[in-house]
Amino acid sequence: MTEEKFRSYGLKGGPAIRLAKEVQTLKEKPKRAFSSYLSLSEVLAEYGYDSDGIDSIPLFSLPTYEIQDENKIFKRCMEEVLGRLRTYGTLQPDSLEAMRNEYVVALLHAGIHIVMDITNKDLSMKPQYGIIGEESRGGSIMQ
Repeated sequence: MTEEKFRSYGLKGGPAIRLAKEVQTLKEKPKRAFSSYLSLSEVLAEYGYDSDGIDSIPLFSLPTYEIQDENKIFKRCMEEVLGRLRTYGTLQPDSLEAMRNEYVVALLHAGIHIVMDITNKDLSMKPQYGIIGEESRGGSIMQ
């Protein structure tokens, strides 16, 4: 996308120049890791996995810990889940996905805090996104 093209859409000189430079920069060097890949298969191939799914990545076994019923984080999580059940009623297979996710999030956060207490390590959640098609390349969507 050029400065002239941006100007043809009604942008003034300064913004048109800045946008054109940003588009050029993104074309030359994408800003996100793996943004030049079009599919998960390409990412896996880069790391030596001949597959189109994550099933080929070897699993690792972790130690298990028993959570005591008197664990304050576990208790708080269970109170939250039970409170939601009282509010929403029993979850059915056709329950709204957002409603089901609320239960999962409550359990996930409780699990993370329990693990942090047991291991004395800091943990954080980082969302994962699929890498699919042109939209994920990190470049401009403008032609």
